[in-house]
Amino acid sequence: PGAEKIQQFRLQIFDLLHNLMKEGCQAGELDASMGSHDLACGIYGALSFSLMAYLTLPCIELNQKYAESVVDLFLKGAGSKKENKNFKV
Repeated sequence: PGAEKIQQFRLQIFDLLHNLMKEGCQAGELDASMGSHDLACGIYGALSFSLMAYLTLPCIELNQKYAESVVDLFLKGAGSKKENKNFKV
């Protein structure tokens, strides 16, 4: 029963993030070319990694500044804004 509740909670969190990404794509606030599911996977992965890092690395502190930096990295990317204009995959 405990593992099922944890899995249900994880799915609820992912669904919340997925819905936020859908809304952001529909509103033109996020790049819809990736798809809302892929965007949700990206931020969910970053947040999950942050939690694992916090649990295993004593130098990581989960606070507002750290959370804002994770969200900024997700929303703005890590590339130079000057270089991003010409970046192609």
